[in-house]
Amino acid sequence: MGVGDGIVTEGDKVLKDPRVRKRVAEMHERKVPFVEMIEELGLTQYLTPAVKEVIEGLPPEVVEQIRESILSVIDSDDIKEKERPDVPVMPIDCTLVGGDPRGGARVSVADARVIRVRPATGA
Repeated sequence: MGVGDGIVTEGDKVLKDPRVRKRVAEMHERKVPFVEMIEELGLTQYLTPAVKEVIEGLPPEVVEQIRESILSVIDSDDIKEKERPDVPVMPIDCTLVGGDPRGGARVSVADARVIRVRPATGA
């Protein structure tokens, strides 16, 4: 299980719906804070305190890169393929184990599209 697995899994489920994707795109364009977006989407129960802390501590440039990454996926030509239950929508590559980043996490965006989550120390 990776970091925030519940929030990522549940977020992916709601993003299968084109109406939700439109809403999420609008929230990103309005620069709605991520925790507020999670609340508006009704996913608060999946947001652990440790994941919330990581999200709230993201530097502004990483927040913007994540927004661009999510929007690029939402607007991609292959989004219909991602509506299948077995195909993830969110472009996340996470190597944290245990579901909670209690030791902290480094978050970056690679290749302008993949959101990478790694332990705060080490690889």
